[in-house]
Amino acid sequence: MQEIKKAVVLAAGLGSRLKPLTDTAPKCLTEVNGKVLLEHTLGILENNGIDEAVIVVGYLGDVVIDKIGPEFGKMKVTYLWNKIYEKTNSMYSAWLAREYLEQGAMLIEGDTIFEESLVRGVLGEHPGRACWVGDRFTPVYDGSMSTTDSENRIVELRIVREKLREYRSNYFKSTGVLKITSEYGRALSRWLDEDVRRGNVRIYFDIVIAGHLADAPIYMHDFTGGKWVEIDDIGDLRRAEQLF
Repeated sequence: MQEIKKAVVLAAGLGSRLKPLTDTAPKCLTEVNGKVLLEHTLGILENNGIDEAVIVVGYLGDVVIDKIGPEFGKMKVTYLWNKIYEKTNSMYSAWLAREYLEQGAMLIEGDTIFEESLVRGVLGEHPGRACWVGDRFTPVYDGSMSTTDSENRIVELRIVREKLREYRSNYFKSTGVLKITSEYGRALSRWLDEDVRRGNVRIYFDIVIAGHLADAPIYMHDFTGGKWVEIDDIGDLRRAEQLF
């Protein structure tokens, strides 16, 4: 039985849609009702037995390091630098952290706020299953959408920017949180490596996984009705402040 003890937090992006808040600090340091987003995430990880958080920084990374430091409570904090953050996307940041993904880790996008039950729930899933936490995909969402089969295995994943003709019960919006087992992490590391060698570094890690759904199973952890917000712009921030 594998116990996940590491977490990778992707926090290298520019956060241009949150300007002017991100002029002097990266998006992961945005405050939600007076509490820093990254500290909210790290607190939940520590509460749920994670002993090391690996933060991939880029834009204003020194500000993150100065704010958080080498530990958070009893949890060790390690930093990896995405020095070409302006020319890359989340897949490249995930590739930089592949050593940790290969050990088994939570993989978390640094612009997402969520309640503790999200992490507690997905860590309690079958220990041999890689899981992606999702919310029922509705007309209010766009972005990464997964389709599942009758066993909750993800069988299709695409980026949705338009309104759909129908919204089925097996369509899920990514919350930006995944549980990666060591077996799945080793496979994901290879896939990321292949794309990096091809110079295909401007895509989401979602797209890398989408191209290999038949090669290794990843399942949906249904978080429909739970509290979470992906904070991309000021409107999202206001919604997060109301929800939390």
